[in-house]
Amino acid sequence: MNVSVLRQMILGGARKITEKKEKLNKINVFPIPDGDTGTNMEKTILGGVKILTLIGNRDFEEKDFDDLYNGILMSSQGNSGVILSQWFKGFLSSMKYAEELSAITLNEAFLYATESSYEAVASPVEGTFLTVAREAQEMAEEVIDEEISVEDYLAEFLDNAKESLKETPEKLPVLKKAGVVDSGAMGFVYMISGMLETLNDSYQIDLEDFKDVIDDVSFLQPQGDETAVALDEFGYCTELIVQLNADKEFKLNNSITYLNGIGNSVVAVQDMNVVKIHVHTLKPEKVLAHFHEFGEFRKLKIENMSLQHNEMQGHFRNDKAIVAVVNGSGIADVFKDMGVDVIINRDAKCELSVGAISEGVKEAKADEVVLMLDDKNLHLLTVGVQEVCKDIKVRGINADNAADEYAALSTIDLEKSAEEIAADMNRGIADGLSCIIKKSDTVSDYNDLDIKPGDYVAYVSGEYTANYDNLKDTICAALENAGDVSERESIVAFCCDEQAVDDMEVCTDAIKKYCPYAEVFILPGNQEENYVEMSIQ
Repeated sequence: MNVSVLRQMILGGARKITEKKEKLNKINVFPIPDGDTGTNMEKTILGGVKILTLIGNRDFEEKDFDDLYNGILMSSQGNSGVILSQWFKGFLSSMKYAEELSAITLNEAFLYATESSYEAVASPVEGTFLTVAREAQEMAEEVIDEEISVEDYLAEFLDNAKESLKETPEKLPVLKKAGVVDSGAMGFVYMISGMLETLNDSYQIDLEDFKDVIDDVSFLQPQGDETAVALDEFGYCTELIVQLNADKEFKLNNSITYLNGIGNSVVAVQDMNVVKIHVHTLKPEKVLAHFHEFGEFRKLKIENMSLQHNEMQGHFRNDKAIVAVVNGSGIADVFKDMGVDVIINRDAKCELSVGAISEGVKEAKADEVVLMLDDKNLHLLTVGVQEVCKDIKVRGINADNAADEYAALSTIDLEKSAEEIAADMNRGIADGLSCIIKKSDTVSDYNDLDIKPGDYVAYVSGEYTANYDNLKDTICAALENAGDVSERESIVAFCCDEQAVDDMEVCTDAIKKYCPYAEVFILPGNQEENYVEMSIQ
């Protein structure tokens, strides 16, 4: 097989996705309008490009196809990235055994790719990447004969993909309402167009063209980056209240930078001449030395989290374990106290990949792992993790936010298997209502809501339902639209900061009017993505 042509096709597809990344981000409204489809698809395919740089210009060996898929899989992010990785799984596994690159072998590879991507999705939605890949292959197959060239076949495939892409708004109402086509499907069309362009002799592309962008691609967890995913080391939970000396110049931002260099889960607040510090670190003595330069300790607490964790986790050693992806140091602290074995703490800008989560699963050192992801748009990553961690039985939890995870953790029966625990947790989440409150910083008319900067927007069980200029009215409207909630027994709310905690406490009496029997738990989450995350059980 002419592997140089195949190499060029992959590079061409990667270049096109990179070029069109921002456009894909802009039109992303499904499954939620979070503007990351282009970024996720780019990071995913660049995992393959990085493998190509390691292979160089030699002919492919069989294992190279496996390495290519592994690089794509480990770098995959978000639903769109995981689906793309599974498409490449079928494509590369078919190409591995092809004796030549022809229209027939390419069509067969596209068929396997489509089947592989459909198999990865528990409930496939038509009008997406999946539909366009399938319909393009089915229609292109009709023109195949022994005389058709690879270029002509791929041109036919691309034309069919474009026609299918135009129809995605008719198959998915949310696209039609927003006046866009599916962003993942468009990314697929761009990738195929990039592949086709490379078959023209005048088209020039080389591995060196990707040198800058692939430097940021890591198959394991990123290191040394402020947006990196960090596996929380236990170490010492160190808390200080420092009375600053008037004759010492103190800059809070400098101290925060220092603390981030020697630990994580940093919370630092200054009120006049008093500083409150929270940090998880393996070097608490360095924290003390740093702040002692600026004042005297009014309060000091250092706890060995490793010992605490080991004492609490005897029931989850070697047999089963819980791994949780969270956004916020407060949430991470709560989950540790509840017995979660491994915390993967991410921030709002992090690039959460299959590779990073897989490292967390392996860190648990258990035969079975219950994997909790705190965002419904991340759930498909579990498919990739299961593929990477073949020797571990990984069970996914379908939470919409951290409060859902908290509610599910509260019901664990430790005598059950990990599979039974996961099933119980998923049933509990499904029986409850998930509510996320975001604070808008833009003007939007999404889902017929007139949203202004500063508005509080309620997102309940998959739909934006209300927005007001204050939290109380927004929550009340969300509960009003949620149906009969009068029999609900508990409400858990994680708040992004102290102001959000205060705001939620003001809302408690109003919440009780809709849920008179519910006990309301308000917890500091320190999350960056949402103002408040609630689970109504």
